[in-house]
Amino acid sequence: MIQQITPAPRALTEVKILAKKRLKACQAGDAVALDKLASLMNKQGLTQQDIQLKHCQAVLARELGFTDFNHCQRVLSGQALIGEDLGTLFHNRRCDTLLNHWFSSFDEAQAFLKQAPEMVLLPYKKQFFVVNGSDYIDALGLVLNDPDCIYCTWLGSETVPGYEAFALSLIRHKLT
Repeated sequence: MIQQITPAPRALTEVKILAKKRLKACQAGDAVALDKLASLMNKQGLTQQDIQLKHCQAVLARELGFTDFNHCQRVLSGQALIGEDLGTLFHNRRCDTLLNHWFSSFDEAQAFLKQAPEMVLLPYKKQFFVVNGSDYIDALGLVLNDPDCIYCTWLGSETVPGYEAFALSLIRHKLT
């Protein structure tokens, strides 16, 4: 059975809104916003006037751990399949010191998770890792309205609100 990742439309909408805000800031000459696009501008020979929404979307997607905006859309819209590159949105280097369990297949990770239900299974590119949810939240410094949202499975459609809340929190955290 081919399994798709749960869609997170609010998280995708948030990325689009943030890209539009960044575009407006660039057009207004905001130094911080322009600095975030500096390497892309240099690489493509763009001026401030040349910056378009697609440029801001691409840079934001990379900041979130996706290869480009299409990759971001595919994962957050729920079109991505298990086995595809799911990006690095759910991983943070701050959590490397935690005892994380890494798996090359979803089935292995899910089997491990059944033995440790207090843990959380998360995607990383084409791999999966299982962590202690509360330690993970603490290491990231996340403040979640609903801390239990990290325990929602990001696979399937029955947990969309929880998964979406966690994805949205991670997006806001990575971009602030």
